[in-house]
Amino acid sequence: MTKILFLKNRLTSGSLMIYMENKEEKRLSTKEYWDSILEGARLPLSVNRKQYSAWLIDGFFREYILEGNYRTLLEAGAGSSAWLPYLAREYNLKVSGIDYSEPGCRICEENLKLQGIDYGEIICSDIFRWKDHKKYDIVISLGLIEHFENPGEVLKIAGEHLNPSGMIITVIPNLMGLNGKITRFFMPDVYNIHKKISASELRNLHEERGFRTLNCGYTGMFYPMIIPWQVKKDGFFFREGSRMRKITLKTLEMKNALITKMLRLMRIRPSSAFLSPFIIYCGIAAQES
Repeated sequence: MTKILFLKNRLTSGSLMIYMENKEEKRLSTKEYWDSILEGARLPLSVNRKQYSAWLIDGFFREYILEGNYRTLLEAGAGSSAWLPYLAREYNLKVSGIDYSEPGCRICEENLKLQGIDYGEIICSDIFRWKDHKKYDIVISLGLIEHFENPGEVLKIAGEHLNPSGMIITVIPNLMGLNGKITRFFMPDVYNIHKKISASELRNLHEERGFRTLNCGYTGMFYPMIIPWQVKKDGFFFREGSRMRKITLKTLEMKNALITKMLRLMRIRPSSAFLSPFIIYCGIAAQES
């Protein structure tokens, strides 16, 4: 039995112009873009802690989620999520998700079912039109808020769906350093659908919305596959369908595996504004008076 909740995404002609002015103009990417990315996911989707990126992010989860008596979690931007099944099993959480991509939501639910997860629900809705009053102990987002010109508004909505003293964890790519410079050079279109946010700016965005900061900072060391080479489909090395593309991607993956294995085994988790691939924020929602 499906637990996808489809909220109407269509608008009347009278409200369309107001909605476009208030919301869509502040989006840096399109629904069509995300549909095309998310619908290509292959099941099952799972988190492998042997991967450096997963080890970095999950280390942050372990530090803070295990400290509290948390029972429910919502992932905002959960299309084709690999993290929800992992978080449900590893931390004994009843997980839910929200995303506005129909293919992403369907794959997310199929993935949860395939892995035998007893989950809450997958909400298929634009987050700006999400009006129910459900609240969760934890709200996470992994690469979501930087796709909006107004990320503080996304955080505001997340806060409205947190229980008192609930926790928010926000992960964004660090595009202010080496990661951003390489992406901008090789994939300017991808670079341009991201708002560039520093660690101090990420902290301020949350605190302006009433969150009490537990931790915020850069984490990890740069590695080759933090750059989304898979979406690049032009140029001599990456032309779609070419043998050279396959060779290039395979070479990058092999080098990445070696580098990240060394980084993980050496437990290298520096905090560098230039070299770190991620910025992670963790905070607590204000208690209701």
